[in-house]
Amino acid sequence: MKRLLASVSLLLCLLYARAPAYPEPATAPDSSTMSRNYDLLQILYPGILQDVPLMFRFIRHELPSLLRLDSSLANADSITHDLRAVDFIYLKALQISHRDIARALLLSSLASLTHRSIPLAIGLPLPLTLESDEAHRLRSANLPRVLFNDSDTKGDADKLQHFFGSAYLSLRSDAPLLSDLFGLLLEHGEEQLIADDENDARDIRANRLGQAFALALEQQVTTLPSALFRYWNTTGSIPFGDDANVE
Repeated sequence: MKRLLASVSLLLCLLYARAPAYPEPATAPDSSTMSRNYDLLQILYPGILQDVPLMFRFIRHELPSLLRLDSSLANADSITHDLRAVDFIYLKALQISHRDIARALLLSSLASLTHRSIPLAIGLPLPLTLESDEAHRLRSANLPRVLFNDSDTKGDADKLQHFFGSAYLSLRSDAPLLSDLFGLLLEHGEEQLIADDENDARDIRANRLGQAFALALEQQVTTLPSALFRYWNTTGSIPFGDDANVE
């Protein structure tokens, strides 16, 4: 089974993205728990419950058109095409968040969730989004997935939630080590909680690139996420990092 969590997935597991127009799943989470989750999220980020569905709809319906209309992609390879899509996702999040970079990173991470729920080892699923099956399928299909030179046939769409989530944590904590340690803890500890999960050095790579993105944004706010992936694809190392031992 594909690796499920971004470096912030457990930290943000209460941040369910609920679109009022979407039908409820047959077995919905406990309403009192969901209400508490929504209240917490609204306190931390007022209005974000309205923003996340906007991102979902953008990825489902607008992103493919933007990519088709981008003349620079006429003869582009898969990596160039998909990294442009990553930039479009982030730029849309910036627009929706009124240029609030931290909020845009959080929105981008939540919009990139690749699973509707996490199958916990205790036998209960933890919902991450209340999209309908069809809405989730379409959004997932439109997520960029060829991000690295060594992306396999399954792609790396799940690495976006690692990347943006780690960037958000780094920017918010002013301590990239926090997101690095959190990501490492997840990679080595989440299998105790999550069924059918496995460690993945590529998740850690995405975490570290996210940290580097946060640092780059502090130096130049117009930096786009594709720049970090291109740096890795060209050099095989992490910008601003003193170690390149990430597979």
